[in-house]
Amino acid sequence: MTRMKFNSSIVLSIYFFLLAVLSYASTNIQYNNYFLITISLALFFFLKEIPIFQPNTFFKTLFRCCDFLGFLVQYQLMGVFTTYFRPFCDRELVIIEEKIFGIQPLIVFDKISNRFLTEFFMLCYFLYLPLLPLIFLYLVIKNVKNADEYVLRLGLTYSITFSLFFVFPIACPKNFLNFESFKPLNGLLLADLIISAWEKYDIKGGCFPSPHCAAGFTILFFLYINKLKIFYPLVIIMVGMFVSTVYGRFHYITDSISGILLSYLLNIIITKILNRKS
Repeated sequence: MTRMKFNSSIVLSIYFFLLAVLSYASTNIQYNNYFLITISLALFFFLKEIPIFQPNTFFKTLFRCCDFLGFLVQYQLMGVFTTYFRPFCDRELVIIEEKIFGIQPLIVFDKISNRFLTEFFMLCYFLYLPLLPLIFLYLVIKNVKNADEYVLRLGLTYSITFSLFFVFPIACPKNFLNFESFKPLNGLLLADLIISAWEKYDIKGGCFPSPHCAAGFTILFFLYINKLKIFYPLVIIMVGMFVSTVYGRFHYITDSISGILLSYLLNIIITKILNRKS
């Protein structure tokens, strides 16, 4: 009989279960209301990995794609739980950055901003999201044996990144700093739509470390160690996305750097563990 493997769905199931425990144990009714949602998600992502529900490659691929929706739900739920342990720490982070750099880096990016750069960086920022499942589907179509490993690495990256929101909750520059003296970020065609959409659906508190940068580096790391040709064109998009997190005022530069460093360390550890098993 086929045994259930440790994969991204199991990571999501464990994560949602822990959130369910947290919501159930809380004395705040705001968090209690999320118990049924989180426990249901934990059961769904666990049960769908039972081999009987995945009789062939099509169903395996379909169910694995559900994990990408799970990452989005994971992120949105963290918007509710972020300040469970402590309030936002933007003031402290701004002080730290100004001491390190001598100036708030967002001011530097404001000085170089223009319509062309805004269009390019916002496009990179947007493309990151659909690229997550599209890269997985590319791996499946190309019969890359460790396609599931790609999603597992993303699942672990997101789960640890989101967990750190509890440790140092950051509201994000748009929710803390005053940008009245800054130039408006206007693009040429799509940038304005991307910025307005992100401002509408982005959560308050999902900043440190940057999930965009952490996941983006995980993607590049996986493609590079597997010597896949799509690594090279995606480097341009991902590096553009790294810069866009600060350029677009979605993150402080510390959020972005910490996301990349966290992803690098995590992927080194994952690689060593997987190499030992093989």
